[in-house]
Amino acid sequence: MKKLLGIVVLGLLLSGNANAVWIKGTGPFLKFSSHEVLVDYYSEYELDGLCDYWSRSKDWSKFGREKNRKAIKEVLEKQGHDKFICMKLESP
Repeated sequence: MKKLLGIVVLGLLLSGNANAVWIKGTGPFLKFSSHEVLVDYYSEYELDGLCDYWSRSKDWSKFGREKNRKAIKEVLEKQGHDKFICMKLESP
């Protein structure tokens, strides 16, 4: 039974439905979700929340950082902001 459950979980993780397994906002969600799912997630945030995630992502792996920052930049543009505003606000 445990083996079958393991196979099912592994199958979900390897399939496109893996995002349903992870809780929104958790590390695995932010690292492994598709670009579209991340854009939907970040669309719920306003400028200060987006820039907070931008700042926190500097300590993430290159893979996770680049993936999330691309999604954040897309959301910033959709909201009418300069897509580099978070980077500019971080600079002294």
